[in-house]
Amino acid sequence: MLAIILAVGLIPSTASVAGFTILISIFGLGFGMTQPLSMVMISDLTNPAQSGLAMGLRFSSIMLAGLLSPILLGFIIETIGLSPAFYAAALVVVLAGIRMFLIRPDLIPGRRL
Repeated sequence: MLAIILAVGLIPSTASVAGFTILISIFGLGFGMTQPLSMVMISDLTNPAQSGLAMGLRFSSIMLAGLLSPILLGFIIETIGLSPAFYAAALVVVLAGIRMFLIRPDLIPGRRL
């Protein structure tokens, strides 16, 4: 999560192709680690009889985010500018991290009571 937050938050401030490449690579690393982690978290938190349904809902929510993200961020870019779209995406990731680590730490397998 931290790799995604840092990369998305710093992308608008980079002016070089090399810096952009490094930040996109860091973002990809964070994204590549959180996707399998979310699958493990869902399967761990779900009743085994409902595991398939839970994975289907996870996949559906990812597809919905993939559909709505360009629309919402395109609206932000059209009305405010390009840099605020990156900050809006970083804000969503920060809020998700706050929810997972501070508000609902029971969602993390190692932190369950």
